[in-house]
Amino acid sequence: MKSLLPKHLELLATKEGGGENPTVLLFGKLVHSRYDPLTEARNMIASKDLLSCQMVVLFGAGLGYVVRAIFEKNPKIRVFIIEKEEYFAHYIKEKIPAGDLTIMVNKSAEEIISYLSSQVVISSLKNVAFLDNKTLTQYYNDYFEKIKKEIIEFFKRQVAQISTDAYFSRLWLNNIFKNIRDIDDFSFINDLKDRFKGESCLLLSGGPSLENNIGWIQKSKIYKLALAGAAGLLLKNHIKVDFIIASDAGFFNIYHFKKYLRNRDLVLFTDLSLHPSILSQWKGRTYFYDHKLPPTGFLTDLTGPIGYIPMSGTISTCALFLLQFLGFTRVFLAGQDFGYPDLKTHCRGSGYESFYITRINKKKTIMNHYYETVKRNQTFLRPDGFYTDSKMVMYQKWLEKIAKGLKIKMKNLSHSGIKGIEKGSEKEIMALKANTISFSAVSRKIRSRVKKGSITMIEKLKVLKKDIEGLKRSPNRSRLEKVLTRDKMIFQLLEMVMYLDFLKLKRNMQDIDGPFLEKVIRGTEEIEELFRYLI
Repeated sequence: MKSLLPKHLELLATKEGGGENPTVLLFGKLVHSRYDPLTEARNMIASKDLLSCQMVVLFGAGLGYVVRAIFEKNPKIRVFIIEKEEYFAHYIKEKIPAGDLTIMVNKSAEEIISYLSSQVVISSLKNVAFLDNKTLTQYYNDYFEKIKKEIIEFFKRQVAQISTDAYFSRLWLNNIFKNIRDIDDFSFINDLKDRFKGESCLLLSGGPSLENNIGWIQKSKIYKLALAGAAGLLLKNHIKVDFIIASDAGFFNIYHFKKYLRNRDLVLFTDLSLHPSILSQWKGRTYFYDHKLPPTGFLTDLTGPIGYIPMSGTISTCALFLLQFLGFTRVFLAGQDFGYPDLKTHCRGSGYESFYITRINKKKTIMNHYYETVKRNQTFLRPDGFYTDSKMVMYQKWLEKIAKGLKIKMKNLSHSGIKGIEKGSEKEIMALKANTISFSAVSRKIRSRVKKGSITMIEKLKVLKKDIEGLKRSPNRSRLEKVLTRDKMIFQLLEMVMYLDFLKLKRNMQDIDGPFLEKVIRGTEEIEELFRYLI
């Protein structure tokens, strides 16, 4: 190993460890204790609850003493090291051959996140710990500061997505099956791909600042896509809304739609997880897109592609993906506030106003309800002088990140600035005019195909249930492999029903006991009932 040692590093024997457990000088600065580096590492992690962790992300490991201490405390934990020095990576691999260990050397944040996204099942990580070597992170501050910030943000986004999935998965499942059963015919955005090529569009969100923009929006002559929470204010002011987009699976979304549910002139873009109470009453045209939720996969097997729009962060980011899919080349944002101007959460006419109006009295106005919401959200002042909270900041970062990868040109006319999106002007919008484009999609009547496909799925579920019962009687690796080769969609549906518990099947045999397999059997029975619902 000494032959690989670069000139700016120097190995030194330690008082307790001698040459077997040396320390190292980095440009003359000690990276580990000169006395006992292994004990130093053990003390560093003593207060960390690593037994409940599934992964440690280590920013700078040096000679790997902290890695050895981590594996002493929890041999099954996964350790992911981000290192600047190639020598340290070679040293650790030679000295610590055992353990679930990954080292990435001198990689960019984008490369590390790309690896984590492709190799690590983030949804299976209930708890992630972050550790760093102070000497290394301070010396290579320019590298580690940016890397650390972006990696931690990445995990925060993943945790937020896990929380969303955990909360909504069963709701998505029930909504999609009910909508598949109750809707007579389906029209898909796949038939509209690039239909609006070269056109410009206003993306109108329900932030409080939208109220200040009504005048110029009324005069604008380009296409308008409104989020459900913004449409009420726009329609009240006699503004033609060309499209509405909504994806929220919850019942509360009906409050946004109440005032225009029966408007036959409106066009709705949504996915099949939208609450059935909305789709059952909607009188306008509906075009479905696909978020790749497992039950929708059952439908696409019968009908062909629906048109994929990623589920990402907020409905605003979905709207941007949709506009790109439809072919729009220029988008102007308004009402995208990511905060609370005038201490309001939404513009007038949104579903929140409809909800609060049923709860007002002489002592409590709608504004009182807004103030309480803002206060409850633990808000803080932004540099531009209005209140926001951590959730809004996360939503904004999501949009900024996604906007970078889109091909459409964007301008922002909202109250808050959005990093990477240039400020737009009303004058620029007034100079544009939309071309009239007629559009429609094929209407598909698929009830008979749904029934036939459901019968096939029920038969597959019966076979899987039989396999799991066999695994319960005689747990072994070959039987587990047989179970895991069954229909991929059924496993995805089971994950929605059971959520994180089901991921045990993908790990190791010791997690697979009788009570857990009994839960899997109940999960297959629950999915079977959903498919019987479609027959």
